Amino acid sequence: MPDAAAPGTPTPTRVLVATPNPVSAHAVQAGLGDDWEVVWTGDGLEALQEIIVSPPRAAVISGELDNLSGLQLCQRLKAEPDLAGIPLLLVHLQGNRLGDHWAASLGVEGHVQLVTVTDLAGGPFLESLQRLLAQPPIHPLAPERVATLQGQCADASLLRWVADRWRDLAQEQALLQAMAAASTKIHDLPTLLKELLGLCGDVLEFRAIGVYWYETGTLYTLGEGERGPGDPPSPFEQAMWEQAEIFGDIVRGFPGPGELVAVDAGEPRSLQDVPDSASAFFAVPLQADGTIGVLGLATTKSSSRREHYLRTLGLLAQQMALVLSSALMYQQIQQLSRTDGLTGLLNRRGFLERATSEVARHQRFRSPFTVLLTDLDHFKQVNDTFGHPQGDVVLRETAHLFKTNLRSIDVAGRYGGEEFVILLPETGAAGGHVVAERLRESVAAHRFPRIEGGEPLRCTLSIGFASYTGEGPVDLEALIGAADAALYRAKGTGRNRVAGPEAGVALGPLSAT
Repeated sequence: MPDAAAPGTPTPTRVLVATPNPVSAHAVQAGLGDDWEVVWTGDGLEALQEIIVSPPRAAVISGELDNLSGLQLCQRLKAEPDLAGIPLLLVHLQGNRLGDHWAASLGVEGHVQLVTVTDLAGGPFLESLQRLLAQPPIHPLAPERVATLQGQCADASLLRWVADRWRDLAQEQALLQAMAAASTKIHDLPTLLKELLGLCGDVLEFRAIGVYWYETGTLYTLGEGERGPGDPPSPFEQAMWEQAEIFGDIVRGFPGPGELVAVDAGEPRSLQDVPDSASAFFAVPLQADGTIGVLGLATTKSSSRREHYLRTLGLLAQQMALVLSSALMYQQIQQLSRTDGLTGLLNRRGFLERATSEVARHQRFRSPFTVLLTDLDHFKQVNDTFGHPQGDVVLRETAHLFKTNLRSIDVAGRYGGEEFVILLPETGAAGGHVVAERLRESVAAHRFPRIEGGEPLRCTLSIGFASYTGEGPVDLEALIGAADAALYRAKGTGRNRVAGPEAGVALGPLSAT
């Protein structure tokens, strides 16, 4: 190892080159000229000791070094506040596809791919190095601090430090892989968020962790424990809402505290009885084509682990944003495949999927429900007389009337052509008849605008319905068939009316259209 300057002595023109080949130092010296002192070592541990004793103006570090790799050396330097200000230039021979990623994850100031060692004498490398050398030198360490760091960087201590850091790295990589795997199996966003927080609970030690999701205005938390309905928000929840508001004001607006979901992911090993004075709160935005959420964490560790939490939280935020945006895109595609493009209601496939789930739930809990099948009267005449674009207006406006007059829990879909189908949860025959009449009246009273101007159109609706009482088995297809038969009777007895399941009985006004 070259002779080192006395501790605390400024070395403003000193450049350290830590590479396997001493020719590298000669190339750098040739590029910089005699105004700079270039010191070379091929040993990572020696390079660390050299930097502690006499911090250089900048350090050129290769990924491949003896005893302590260049990546470990960069990680150790950036972890030490007294040395983190030294500009580091990471160099790799061309062909290393991970070089840029390593440089970004380590937080080094520059990274250059080399074809040969002689590239160190000029070109992009020399430009990058000169840019770093233009920065002011860091203040030399005090003798007592040098002694402390030298002790920490003795072989045994440094090996423990490296083991801890690579353990953290292994955990982070395992967590990122598990998050990516979860995204391929789970596409429901709330379920996926709960799974991601549960995975974090297996790796990170924390008092509470949470995600605020802008799409639904929901805060998902893990580690907060049981809370009663009237309990005020905890300090962590309040901090999460405040961070969501800060990021929301910058990006998209914040609607205010919304739904709160406590995630039950078993007993994470992070829930420890640690005094509040030993905790810290961190929050980062989830960025994916804009801010889609906020990831926050309240740690239960002292400041010695602060760097680990900041780095890990940043990595988690990147991966979580990718996973959630992918899940959101998948959900949107699935939604489009189940939605009628003209009316915005569910299409036939979407309705049957949703209705099948509702039927199973009602049968399990023995709850009644009603199915309505509707048809616009003489709709073919609208298309033949005024054209299909005008018919589309009638269909869209009819769907809008349905949305206005139905509850949020009701399921409406376009069954085909001018037919619409509606499932009314927790609604018996009498209630189904009331809803059907309300829909019929709203359509009959509506004035459908003409595309080309003129007198608005008037249209009517015939409706058939059938109900499940909550007793015995139920078949959705048979129920829709019964509603269809009732619709046929409504049409056959004059249209613009509601018909129930009783054969030959029409309910509603008897005036013909």
